[in-house]
Amino acid sequence: MFSGWIWPPPRVLLRLPNRVRTDNFMISSGEDGSRLSLVHADGYQLSIWHLPTTSIDTNDWLLVHDKIHVREACSRLEHVLVMAVDDRLEFVFLWLRSSAVLMHMHLPSRSEKVYNELNVRDGYFLDINPFMMVWPPIFPALREQDSLEE
Repeated sequence: MFSGWIWPPPRVLLRLPNRVRTDNFMISSGEDGSRLSLVHADGYQLSIWHLPTTSIDTNDWLLVHDKIHVREACSRLEHVLVMAVDDRLEFVFLWLRSSAVLMHMHLPSRSEKVYNELNVRDGYFLDINPFMMVWPPIFPALREQDSLEE
């Protein structure tokens, strides 16, 4: 019986933009899946690239933001490492290795938040998984048969 899945999944070779010469980047698939986004760090600066998923040529990367200065990294004279990017491309999580500082930048406003008091194992964070949730949270109403008082 054919389930529609191809196993093993086909591999796709994705060419990076010409200016991305290090592995200090993260790719986000985007919330609607219409494009890939790549956030690249070079020294104290970030650049953001988009690639439409409808593109036939993997060289169609479009530079949408260039030379976004990370003020905290500039003031500490440290290069930033890109740790994670959310699907909506609103936040990027950055790591300053020498000072063991995790920070995030809200990309639309360029505001930065620094987290100084974090427990770090061997100077590295193991995993960062950004996610969005509704606030305030909405819980389903209890039914009479679900009552805790009996």
